Amino acid sequence: MADHDDGLSEETKAIYRAARQALASGGGRTCSDERIAEATGYDINLVRDRLVFLGSDYIDIKPREDGRVDVLGISTEPPQNID
Repeated sequence: MADHDDGLSEETKAIYRAARQALASGGGRTCSDERIAEATGYDINLVRDRLVFLGSDYIDIKPREDGRVDVLGISTEPPQNID
């Protein structure tokens, strides 16, 4: 099987994995962008930007008026080579 280049950066993939892990460890409830930033060590603004990007195809998000982003769920079709 050939590698598929999905065009996602390593940071984006790490944020997706951290969101998936946070949801799984929290019993499937929502997780916050702060929790994902803490898990990845990335700047909160980068995490928020990548979550909004991923929200277009791969995750369900709830942007808040104050700029925070909550992750509500993960798509059943994750990006290829994300693991």
